[in-house]
Amino acid sequence: SNQHFNIELDTNSVPRYSCAAHKLNLAVRSGIKKSKKFSYILAKLSKFASEIRRSNIKSLSFIENKAKLRCENGTRWSSSYLMLESFLKAYEKKAFSDEKAFEKQDKPCPVSQRTILSYLKILNPLYTLSLLTQKADWHIGDVIQGLIFIFDSLDESTELGEKKQLILNLKNEIRIRFKFILESKIYILAATFNVSKLNFLYGSEDFNELSDKAVNETPFFFY
Repeated sequence: SNQHFNIELDTNSVPRYSCAAHKLNLAVRSGIKKSKKFSYILAKLSKFASEIRRSNIKSLSFIENKAKLRCENGTRWSSSYLMLESFLKAYEKKAFSDEKAFEKQDKPCPVSQRTILSYLKILNPLYTLSLLTQKADWHIGDVIQGLIFIFDSLDESTELGEKKQLILNLKNEIRIRFKFILESKIYILAATFNVSKLNFLYGSEDFNELSDKAVNETPFFFY
């Protein structure tokens, strides 16, 4: 239970504040792991990249085209994003054979360029937020605003099948990992008064709801 990790202050049990970057990494990793088809695609690409990198002959085309393929690192989900990005760049640099060969099942890459690009588009907002959470000037006023940006960017209504399920899994895991923050009066108030980004989020349904909640609960901080 999470209560074992709380800090006891007098008679109050207070949850520990933890790194947003770490929470996000755990949430996205879990969301990806629960998406079986996507996990299978990532495993195929990582295995393929490993085989190419171990063979001087197989890697020749990639070396000539300056297209280095990356493998996954199981501890950080961002390695999955960077791996997908490396495959997309390899496609763009013509390191693989042409599209007609793919129809004949002769193409060396096990996943089509279109599929790789579609998953990159889903993961890009998460990767962007992951980089932002690691900046030195990142503070608690940015956390909820960053999460709202993610929830607005991850739109499952535009996808079908496995991709839709991936988005739902990601959003659900993020809500679970950031549950305390999303319900915290301190974080909500900090986000509301983080004026540098209010214009960016103005009109968002999630932000309007949190803003109303912050205004209603602000008096509690003066007693």
